[in-house]
Amino acid sequence: ISAYIIPNEDDHQNEESAVCDKRREYITGFTGSAGHAVVGLKNAALWTDGRYFLQAENQLPSFWTLKKSERARLINMEEWFAMNMLKGQKVGIDPKKLTTEAWKQLNDSLSKVNVELVALNNNLIDEIWEDRPQYSKDPLYVHDIKYCGESYDSKLHRVRNAMNVTNSELLVVSTLNEIAWLFNLRGNDLQYTPLFMSYALITHDSATVYMDKEKITPAIERHLSKPRAVVKLKSYSEFWNDLEIISRTVNCTFIPAQSSYAVSLRVPEYRTCRGESPIIDMEASKNDVEVEGSRKAHIRDAIATCALFKLMEEEIPKGKHWDEMKVAKVLDSLREEYGEGLYKGTSFKTHAAFGPHSAMPHYANEPATNVAINTSAPMLLDSGGQYLDGTIDTTRVLHFGEPTEFQKQIYTTLLQGVVDLADTVFPDGSPIINLDILARRPLFKLGLTFSHGTTHGTGVFSSVHEGKYFKLFKNQHRCTPYQLKKTSLFLYNFKPGYYLKDNFGMRLENLIVVVKAEAEDYKGPLLTFSPLTVVPYEHKLIIPSMLDYREINWINNYQTTIRRLVGVELKKLKMDDLYNWLLKKTK
Repeated sequence: ISAYIIPNEDDHQNEESAVCDKRREYITGFTGSAGHAVVGLKNAALWTDGRYFLQAENQLPSFWTLKKSERARLINMEEWFAMNMLKGQKVGIDPKKLTTEAWKQLNDSLSKVNVELVALNNNLIDEIWEDRPQYSKDPLYVHDIKYCGESYDSKLHRVRNAMNVTNSELLVVSTLNEIAWLFNLRGNDLQYTPLFMSYALITHDSATVYMDKEKITPAIERHLSKPRAVVKLKSYSEFWNDLEIISRTVNCTFIPAQSSYAVSLRVPEYRTCRGESPIIDMEASKNDVEVEGSRKAHIRDAIATCALFKLMEEEIPKGKHWDEMKVAKVLDSLREEYGEGLYKGTSFKTHAAFGPHSAMPHYANEPATNVAINTSAPMLLDSGGQYLDGTIDTTRVLHFGEPTEFQKQIYTTLLQGVVDLADTVFPDGSPIINLDILARRPLFKLGLTFSHGTTHGTGVFSSVHEGKYFKLFKNQHRCTPYQLKKTSLFLYNFKPGYYLKDNFGMRLENLIVVVKAEAEDYKGPLLTFSPLTVVPYEHKLIIPSMLDYREINWINNYQTTIRRLVGVELKKLKMDDLYNWLLKKTK
């Protein structure tokens, strides 16, 4: 081969890979969560999207070329291959690192410039990566039904009913959060998400999970031994052979779109049916137990976040040293302190970004870039926690000095976008992408916008970006036209932002749940959003004269909700100082 492609994904197309699976990061030095690389015989290039342009410019060695794109997709590489490779040359890729659809698109793209795409069984990065880290050795554990709300045998029954609809006899499950959700299991193979490396094969009368058998405990075996729903446990490496054998004994194997091309290579095409995994919608539609647990988790997390903000507001104006990495460390300890034993770690790497760093939408705190926080500029804090009953993703902006009028104008405009989206009422079945304009409209009026998506789905003690739903509000018309329905409780996140290079950035991010609205139309109940995040906004950054009555009313109601939910818990904990701080922040 004359070039080798290194995608961002691992074998299961996880957005956040385990440390040992961050091959693109290893070869490029770029730590962003989106991007693909290619290494040629004489040159190398990285593609990433607008969230990471500034970060990539800072992190890439000089011999790498940064290719900026609206979306970091493999097919964007076509022009580079046309300019850097001769006709008939071959480019290699690991087929486990991309989906079948991505393979087809990339293959078609390269065919246009007469370059051949080759699937390699061996991963070239693994061959040169000395001292490559290993997966965690921690055992798996059961996600208790008091947190998940439904037994695994009930979920299996629903999955098999869905298989009947597609006339499939074998279902391949390769997405880690789907396996964890289906069998009510969790693990520690990923750094920020409680999942474990695994595959599953499901038929109408059997279910097999393939994983590291050293992580299986007697409690796991008992958990998966319900009558008429016994789950077989086999080693991770046995999946590929079993897939080839079993798929040749059935008429239809359902391969979800999220599965790797390597899965497709092992199943006869004439015995295959394809589509979105039936588990996606089941997992995304939260039950009452999950929603109530998420609300409780957000209250706990709000206490920790508010305690952090109060401490910083007291100390930074007095000159006490704070830096970006200290923010992350202190917040983690506060979550542990107020997590009531349910806190299991952060849901992603905390982004505490001060001044110009906040202009990078996903700036990552590193010792080499760590800076002190003072009163001269805004600080953006994007952070989240994993609790047994919920997953958190919250972004707020603070200023410990006197903000400029332009900073206040931007903050207030973003808050208007939050209100417009949160306050909207829409019919059952509305395409969710149609609501994207609501979050962007206030910025559009100023001739401004932002390069990242507006929202994503979120799991419950699972992926902070859940399934296909974390891409639903992207600003491309090619996105899935998913419909919001009154029969489902979906957890979403929305996050309008603004970023001024080398100056400052702002983003406001809340988690919400789809609920029935009080209003009705001739077809029945309409839908709206109910907030899960209960962290106050920054008063000194709001210009009240920019807000109309509806916006002021929503903000006041939101602040009242925070007082009611978080304030009550603070009183129970006898945290009077923090309670009084909260009263001032929510006036």
